[in-house]
Amino acid sequence: PQRVGTYAHSKDPKKKPYLALLTRKQKWYTNELFVCNDKIKCLPYSKVCDLVSDCHDASDEVRCTNHYKCPTSNQFIPKTQKCDGHFNCLDLSDECNDECSKELLDSISKKCMAW
Repeated sequence: PQRVGTYAHSKDPKKKPYLALLTRKQKWYTNELFVCNDKIKCLPYSKVCDLVSDCHDASDEVRCTNHYKCPTSNQFIPKTQKCDGHFNCLDLSDECNDECSKELLDSISKKCMAW
């Protein structure tokens, strides 16, 4: 959302301050939203680590542990699809890498070399 202002509120010294954003639609958001690293967009936490880059800088997917990021295509696949014998990344990095077992690499080495 386009922000008009960012405010830190801390009325109770025992509680941590929180971030509130006022958008042009006069809606308030608190730190219940994920703020993209580029500080341009805020997302509900349900959009974080969901294998879809919702932030322009992909910061909503960067620190997630549930997926593998294909290096050249910048797409995200579930970790369970890495080294599973099926190419899911456009750059084939999910199967053609040092982390996949020797048997898997042996069975698909011709496919990788042909690419």
